[in-house]
Amino acid sequence: MTLRVKLEPCYILHRKQYRENSYIIDIFSKRHGKIRAITRGITKNKKALIQPFTPCYISWSIKTELASVSSIEARGISPPLVDRRLLCAFYINELVMKSIPNSDPYPNLFSAYESTLTTLVATQDINIPLRIFEKILLDEIGYGLPLADIKQDKNRALWYEFSQKTGFIPKHSQTTYSIAATTLLDLYQNKITTTQGAKECKRLMQFALEPILAKYSIKSRMIWAPINTTKHTSS
Repeated sequence: MTLRVKLEPCYILHRKQYRENSYIIDIFSKRHGKIRAITRGITKNKKALIQPFTPCYISWSIKTELASVSSIEARGISPPLVDRRLLCAFYINELVMKSIPNSDPYPNLFSAYESTLTTLVATQDINIPLRIFEKILLDEIGYGLPLADIKQDKNRALWYEFSQKTGFIPKHSQTTYSIAATTLLDLYQNKITTTQGAKECKRLMQFALEPILAKYSIKSRMIWAPINTTKHTSS
């Protein structure tokens, strides 16, 4: 049975040349999740839309694992991403490509993706939208951090360290890898309010994502400063 999808809100995560006039593309769609497709017969004036970060509407039909794109239309203007902001955008594309299965809908993650691209352009601290996106991604794919435990703890500590095995471990004082309880409470609400909080969340997300991304090489991960994980409680 052939499934036909018409004018679905989408972004293109990745494209690869296929023969002379076509591409193999990975699409992130609002209602159908991640789709791999081939473009054939797209007119020259529409080919400019076949690139990452351009909001578009895409129509396709799919019978096997590879969909066939029948049309692509503009849905807005690409955000003016340059330098490190562009690298950050490629990073979130890689995260989506390598952490979610094909054809499963993730409408909340799609909304977060769209919002993150916009925020990356406007924010001074690019760490903040990245960390919030990572947190939402973990929630959506079933690896959410146990932040509710800290929210509900009446005897919460001032500082915590994160362990992949046991969650958040209370600490009596600040350590190299500790995260302030105030930072975790902000993150619970999908926000980061301080530069220091963004730095703490950067370390936290690297450790939290490690089991998911361990088998992949994330090319744009160079935006992370090297962190020695051997001394952390998750090791």
